[in-house]
Order: sequence, then C-alpha cells, then structure tokens
Amino acid sequence: MYIRSVAVATAIVITWSATSYGEGAECSAIESPQEVIQCALKNDPRVKTSQLDVEEAKGKIEQAGQIPNLEFESDLSYTNNFDSDRYTTDVKLLHTLELGGKRGARLKKANALKGKAEIQDYLNRGNVVIETVISLNRYRQILDELKSVKEILETFSRIERVYKRKSSLSPEQKVSLDVFELAASDQMLIKSKLELELSHLRRDLALSLGTDIQLNETILPKSISNWPDIIASEKIENSPQVKASVEEENVALGEMDIAKSGAWPDVMIGPSIASEVEGNDRVYSYGVSISLPLPLFHQNQGERAVASAQLRKVRIEADTKRKTIKKERDRLEETYLNMVKNLKNMRSHSSLHSKHKKIHTYIKRGIISSALVIESHRQLFEFLQHRNEIELQAIESLWKIYLTDGTILNQTL
Repeated sequence: MYIRSVAVATAIVITWSATSYGEGAECSAIESPQEVIQCALKNDPRVKTSQLDVEEAKGKIEQAGQIPNLEFESDLSYTNNFDSDRYTTDVKLLHTLELGGKRGARLKKANALKGKAEIQDYLNRGNVVIETVISLNRYRQILDELKSVKEILETFSRIERVYKRKSSLSPEQKVSLDVFELAASDQMLIKSKLELELSHLRRDLALSLGTDIQLNETILPKSISNWPDIIASEKIENSPQVKASVEEENVALGEMDIAKSGAWPDVMIGPSIASEVEGNDRVYSYGVSISLPLPLFHQNQGERAVASAQLRKVRIEADTKRKTIKKERDRLEETYLNMVKNLKNMRSHSSLHSKHKKIHTYIKRGIISSALVIESHRQLFEFLQHRNEIELQAIESLWKIYLTDGTILNQTL
C-alpha cells in the first residue's frame, strides 16, 4: 500500500512538472476565450488530480477481479525409533475457491467507484470552466471600470488645474477645489482596489492555466447582447450531481453484496502427495486436500447489518440530493431570467459613454456646479458597477445551469 501511494505521488509530481514546462507553454499561443478554457481544462491541477483518481479506480477494477494465486505447502519430518530412521514428506498445492460471489461483488463495487471517479472528474472540469468564464468576464469588466475611473480622474484633474491657475479663489471656489481633491482621492482608492482585484484574477488564471498569459481584447469575451434561452428542465437524470448519487448507491450495493458473500467460506482445495521412507521401504500416498472454515459462530451478520444500514442511508441521501438539485436548478433559472430581464431594461454600455460625453460637454460650458459634476460621475460609475454585478450573476447562473444539465463541456464562450 505504501509503495503504491509513493508511486501515485511521484506520478502527480512528474505530471505537474511536465505541465509546467510542456503543456503550459502551449497556452502562450491563445487567441480566443474558448482556447483559454481548453488550456485550463488541460492544465488545471484539479483536473489532473481527478484524472489520476480515474486511473486509480481503473486499477482497482483489475485488482478486484484478480483470482487468488495457488498456495504451495510442504511438511518435512524426521523420526528416529530404535535406531530406525523415518522420513515423512507431505506436499500440497491448494487453490482458493471464493464462494458466494465474492469476486463479482468486488467487481461491482470497483466499477461503481470508477463511475463515481469519472463523474467527479466531469464535475471538476465543469467547475474549472465556470471559474474561468467568470474570471475572464470579470477581467473585462474591471478593465472597463478602470477606464471609467481614469476618465473621471482626468476630468477632476482638468477642473482642479482650472481652479489652481486662477490668481485668487472665492470661498465657494476654494470649497469646490477641496471637494474635487477629496473626490479624486476617493477615485484613487477605487482604482487601487480594482487593480488589486485584477492582480488576483491574473494569479488565479495563471495557476489554472499553468502559465501567465497576456489578456487582451481578442482573448477576453465580449459583453453578451443576445442572451441564450433556457429550457425548463423537468428531468434531472442527466445531471452529473444526480449521476454521482446513483454511483454512491451502486457503491453501497457493492458493499452489501460483499457483506453477503462474506457469509460463505473460502474453500481451499488441491492435490496432496505424501511419501514415507523408512530404511529401504518407501511408501507414496496420493489424495485431495480440502480446507475450509466452519461458519458455526457467525455468518457475517454484523457486516451485513452495517452494509444494510449504509445502503438505506445512501438511498435517503440520494433522494434528498435529487430534490435539492431540482430546487437549485429552478433557483438558478429564476435568477438567470431575472438578471437578463434587468439587463435588458437597463441602459447599455454605449449609452453610458454617450451620457458621460454629454456631461463633459456641460462641464466645458461651465453650466453645472462642482457638486453636480462629482455626483453625476459617481452615479454613472455606480451604475456601471451595478450593471457589471448583474451581468456576472447572469453569467454565473447560466453556466451553472449548463453544469447541472450535463452540457457544460459542449458550450462555447
């Protein structure tokens, strides 16, 4: 067991090293957001670990189907009786017969564990896709927000320069200058916070991709204008989460079969040859050797009771999980439709830029007060942030629906 654990750990290290220096380098030629997702699916450590779990589960199937090896037994004895030497040899070749369907029960459980590992691998891949999609869209949003902050800072800076060029300022103008400086400081804090979030996103993507890539407008996804329709799901049998609970039940059924088969003894049977030599006399005996435990004290009732309780528990949990997944899918659909409806009713990104330019026109003409300049920019920026938040919620709900429906790996960004 220790040797196999070391081998698996070594394989993980070797695979990770190959990814860092080999596969990760392939991500340098990325030209679209879909290629970013494919790169993450190839290099993310969680995907690599779950793939090794699948390989381990396949090995357990082979292990479960193994037939016990033959056993060789030999007894040698020497007896000296009144100056007469006697040599006795007894040789047996025994084969273990597993009664009660033990091998089939082990294979049933091993196949269920393999199915469970494959579904977990799919779920890991789906979660990697969701996280990558959200990160890329949030990265685009932050760049837009930073651009807006930069424009606000430039506006405030121009107004401050106008005030500072004057030889003298009225009390109202001095207050206005102080207010603009405070507003500019507040925008600098917002800028710093956004840059920090951008740095964190870049680091998270680098960990998932296995390398650091330069994200530009070609790689980043565009803002969605035509949101896809979602078909109401009446059945959730295709959901990988539901399939995982089915495999959990199959594992419990395998455990139950193993417990039942444990009530049957293992029979060891095979040919037996004995020889006895005394002086010049030599005698050979041939026969069949049979060995088996007698189930007098128990028929594995304890293990069967434990397995039966576990099976009932897993079935209750599976039924609860189905209901929970159905409710969660309905909640995601409701959230998605609500967010998309709000986005359609809100002003577009281009409309925000148009209003921003109009405000700048009024500022240049000097027909709005300093308080109104600051408030208008604050409202526009908060509106942009709120719109981005709603958009990100819609995107997250959409891709989680894809995962629940079992279609996430077929989707494109």
